[in-house]
Amino acid sequence: DYPAHFAILLDPDYTFTNAYGLRWDAKNETAYTSTFVIGKGGRVSYAKVSTTHGGRAPVAEVLKALKP
Repeated sequence: DYPAHFAILLDPDYTFTNAYGLRWDAKNETAYTSTFVIGKGGRVSYAKVSTTHGGRAPVAEVLKALKP
């Protein structure tokens, strides 16, 4: 369960993915591994985009970005 004030983006038709250039156009792939923390007013406080599966955002970095 996520806190009520959190929004999780699902993008089944790749509208967001394509708009932000995150499409991983390779066989058996869909989008680059990406994590964003967006606060009030649309301010991005954390962004991590990886062109490999091993480059996922570390949990500690994301949690730090969530702190006020």
